[in-house]
Amino acid sequence: MKKIALFCCTLLVLAGCSMLGHKTEVVPDCPMTGVLRGASFYPVIASDAPHLAAADLAASASMGGAVEGTCKYTRDGEVSVKLSLVFSGRRGAKGEQLKEYKFPYFIAVLSPDDQILQRQEFSTTVDFDNAGAGASAEEHKVRIPLRDKMKGPAYKITAGFQLTPQQITYNKENNAH
Repeated sequence: MKKIALFCCTLLVLAGCSMLGHKTEVVPDCPMTGVLRGASFYPVIASDAPHLAAADLAASASMGGAVEGTCKYTRDGEVSVKLSLVFSGRRGAKGEQLKEYKFPYFIAVLSPDDQILQRQEFSTTVDFDNAGAGASAEEHKVRIPLRDKMKGPAYKITAGFQLTPQQITYNKENNAH
């Protein structure tokens, strides 16, 4: 019994010694990611549309409800965030001839007090199948310089479609988010 107790004490001492000099670095959470409310649906309103109704759409697209993001804090004082965005599209009644459509969208970085720090515009092309449906996926890397990496989780990265005033009105009137 004394040998087992001595062995256990030796292990504890050695384990304690191996931990000396090693600092456990706290890695903060990733910045928040998401889709901007009101900018997750892109209606392509036909030029001859009499009013803003679903029957007047040539096409539409939705941005997935969640923007998936993973991050890594670098030694250079920044956080690098890898984003994955998923888009689903549909050809509308007024777009029978459309084979594809290029949907414009943006990614913005917001400070902890919601000031826009970065904003970039992109587009994704959705190819429509014979049934009029399609999808696409895009990946982006966003870098945020930080003075204090512990404040990284307070930053926000948001994505949304680049909408015209008419499209914003359509989304409000049709409860499209």
